[in-house]
Amino acid sequence: MAKSIVTFGVAVAVSLACAVAHAQIQAETIVGSTRTAKPPGTSVTPATELETGDAVLVEWGGQWWGGEVLEVLAENRVKIRYDGWGKDWDEAVARERVRLPAATTTAGYTAGQATGPPNVARAADDPASWTTRNPDGGLEWLKLEYEKAVPVAEVRIRESYNPGAISKVTARDENGETVVLWEGTDPTTKAPDDFVVTAEQNVTSRSIILYVDTKRKSGWNEIDAVELVGRDGTRQWANSATASSSYGSTRSLGYSIYGYGGYWNVGDPLAQALGQKTSVHVDDTVIDGQLKELGTTFLLIEGADGINRFFVNRTRISYIKSVAETRNK
Repeated sequence: MAKSIVTFGVAVAVSLACAVAHAQIQAETIVGSTRTAKPPGTSVTPATELETGDAVLVEWGGQWWGGEVLEVLAENRVKIRYDGWGKDWDEAVARERVRLPAATTTAGYTAGQATGPPNVARAADDPASWTTRNPDGGLEWLKLEYEKAVPVAEVRIRESYNPGAISKVTARDENGETVVLWEGTDPTTKAPDDFVVTAEQNVTSRSIILYVDTKRKSGWNEIDAVELVGRDGTRQWANSATASSSYGSTRSLGYSIYGYGGYWNVGDPLAQALGQKTSVHVDDTVIDGQLKELGTTFLLIEGADGINRFFVNRTRISYIKSVAETRNK
């Protein structure tokens, strides 16, 4: 099976993205954002039954971001938490800004291939597993949901090809808080094999997120299945899954775990400009400030006044000048 990769120019559309931003950030502006022509998933109407813990997509700035229902409020509003972000970023949104994700697809290499029990028998590039859209690109994630919330004893990750790239495993507890179960260097060297994460924390969860640093191991890093083992002796395979990107998908969900926690794609050509003063030319607008964050859709510029922040859609950027480039002219 041959995978083809298309590389875009830096000034046109390097796939990068910054974090979810919303009303809790003061004086922030989305520049060059375009609304999705056909929203993903299904709409949430006043009659749609929602429960705490439901996975949802939330519209902000013309993009759809992953989140979870924390509370169903009056006046057709829902309190949500964005995936990968803490309680300081929680937001109450109108139902028309919320959609239910489409049912997990079982197309080859998509997140749905990580649900259910293992079905890859040997180390091979196999469409019965999940893998990212591109290899060696940096940090990606795979979120898995289970039928029943249990006190977590173990998370057993079946790596089926080019193992050793997992960098962190987290669980979402019953209060919606993210708990890090493990973070470090994945010791898995052969495939297929299980990387077993033992939970030392007391956390009850039905939602597990794996973070995969695809730059750690060359080639497509593939995951066949993920088992959640409870302290009560129960064992569950994931029944649904979503991911930052999938080789079998034509587009990602449009959100990312890159952000204020310090994660970014160090392989991106703009990584060397992080923290530097820059001039970003977007259509007919010039934004002067400091490059703060990178991600697959947006980059974050802190304005020269130190107050305003601009989330800039990379596909609308004409070019960027750093301080060094300016001084050389």
